Amino acid sequence: MPEIQTNRLSMAGGLQSTNVRRILSSYDVEALVPYSMAQIRRLERAGKFPKRLRLGPCRVGWLADEIAIWIEARAADRDVRHDSHGRGSTR
Repeated sequence: MPEIQTNRLSMAGGLQSTNVRRILSSYDVEALVPYSMAQIRRLERAGKFPKRLRLGPCRVGWLADEIAIWIEARAADRDVRHDSHGRGSTR
């Protein structure tokens, strides 16, 4: 999985800084998650996928860190289920 980084932006002429969370487009999400947008929408409605952000009348996005956490949770769940059946170990 690609590493997701936050950017540092200078505010008020460099007097203040803030961390900015990256927003992923639907194309970015589809590249990371092997589901169609219709399936992602179903998972969102069921509370099983991070909720999208409404960015404008025709644009949505997802927070990159929330998608990364969702992916890591799937991997952790796989490792726990795999280990509980006595067929492997967690890494």
